[in-house]
Amino acid sequence: MKINKEILSELFDNSIKVDDVFHMVLVTSCGQLQDSFWEVLESDQDEVLEALKLDKKDISEYSDLRHKDEAADFLHDNDVSGVLIKYSAPAPRDFSFNEHGEHQGFNASWSISISSYIFADTLEEALKAAIKHREELVEEEARKEFKKTHQ
Repeated sequence: MKINKEILSELFDNSIKVDDVFHMVLVTSCGQLQDSFWEVLESDQDEVLEALKLDKKDISEYSDLRHKDEAADFLHDNDVSGVLIKYSAPAPRDFSFNEHGEHQGFNASWSISISSYIFADTLEEALKAAIKHREELVEEEARKEFKKTHQ
């Protein structure tokens, strides 16, 4: 699978590190979850289900997804297909602003990072959505900092 160079450049420019990539059809293809996906689901169940748009589904009949085989059945029964990625990026801080209040730049360090799950039909769409999500997060943090420092 080849990834568009423009997307790779944007990932680099936005300091986005892709931690995990799951092709969901393959995750559930043999009726048993991959260990790597199970670890992610076990540690971040709410975030993963929200990304997969399954957070409103009743999981009680699947033992609340506490068992690997129940989680596999739940995902299979809900016909989950597409690509789930987990990405991380350093938390933006110390913004600089121009005279119009627009942020010009910021500092970021991997000592404080944030991670998110993104789900889309294809890997390319998931990566583009991660870039957009990161840009929106930076804008939101810039607004908060500007408001806090210019009251």
